[in-house]
Amino acid sequence: MLKVYDIRQFIQKSKKLNQIVCFGAGKRLKMLNDFFANTEVCDKIICIIDNDVKKQNSKVSIGKREIEIISLDELKHRNYSEYLIIITCTQYREVVKQLDEDQTLQMVDYCCLDHMYLLKRGDEELQRAIQKKIPSDLKVFREMKIPKVIHYCWFGRKPIPDKYQVWMESWRKYCPDYEIIEWNEDNYDISKNVYMHQAYENKKWGFVPDYARLDIIYNYGGIYLDTDVELVQNMDELLYQNGFAGFEDDKFVNLGLGFGAIKGLPIIKHMMDIYKDKKFVNEDGSLNLTASPYLQTQVLRKYGLHPDGEYQIIEGMSIYPEKMLSGKSWITRRVALQPYTRSIHHFEGSWLEETDRYKAEQIDKEMILYKPDDSFEDI
Repeated sequence: MLKVYDIRQFIQKSKKLNQIVCFGAGKRLKMLNDFFANTEVCDKIICIIDNDVKKQNSKVSIGKREIEIISLDELKHRNYSEYLIIITCTQYREVVKQLDEDQTLQMVDYCCLDHMYLLKRGDEELQRAIQKKIPSDLKVFREMKIPKVIHYCWFGRKPIPDKYQVWMESWRKYCPDYEIIEWNEDNYDISKNVYMHQAYENKKWGFVPDYARLDIIYNYGGIYLDTDVELVQNMDELLYQNGFAGFEDDKFVNLGLGFGAIKGLPIIKHMMDIYKDKKFVNEDGSLNLTASPYLQTQVLRKYGLHPDGEYQIIEGMSIYPEKMLSGKSWITRRVALQPYTRSIHHFEGSWLEETDRYKAEQIDKEMILYKPDDSFEDI
């Protein structure tokens, strides 16, 4: 059965077992020494499974030991008792499927080194993020500047998925007195910008709002939210300034997290201007899939943004640290709210290619199995 452990949990689990089996004899296997230095984990490895027959019946070095590589069938013939499998290959989902479908391994637990790596990175990212300072008073002015209007875009004429509607219902819950406006093909001219129109013609719906949301906020003012944004607090305090946006990590500002501004804020116009001569379809017919945070951050850096994830005001727009508008880790896709967090961006990735979006969806499902507690009795 698949388990999702962090490094500490795996070490604790391994203390109860005398035998560990690795599945995968490639580059991932070499990470074991770094992950489990100064522990007994590597000493308990009894063999390595690999589906590549060219690698079988050979050996690989782990620490100071030479460990044999065998097939899965050979492992089952040896009748080892009470062992744990750690999947040490990049294509771990194929291995999980293989183990899931093997009826003789129903009582064997297996976990993935990639999950431990993700959780390690996610924890490091969280620790960095929560060190960023948030102003005790979010109000820059005494008077409310940004109107109580939430704008969102929905192009393609398909029904809004149920899970999106659940997240959007949070807008009404926490901002009940805000006007909410949907922009679509019927009330917005997508032909006003070549990049946007080409994205629409190619049915790349996630790229169409990259220009549209800037245009809408510049001309009307208010807050823009992607449909995969869930509010967890009221947004009123953020309205007492000329504009706001947020980092998605230490380097990039992402307007898809949600942003707001007064009508006619110049920095919004500067971000719009980068799309004047930009094409979504390249001369060779390929698509320009550059993510919008890269483009927006380029403009903000031109006007003085420091790509360090810290709170700063650029041309009248407050740029907040990650956890203000992004309560979900883009690495582990787990929610970790702070007292000041206003929203969760669920990173649905409508702009991603299908294979990348599938991987993100799988991580969502896999991380449900992770139980981040301090008690290991039931692991």
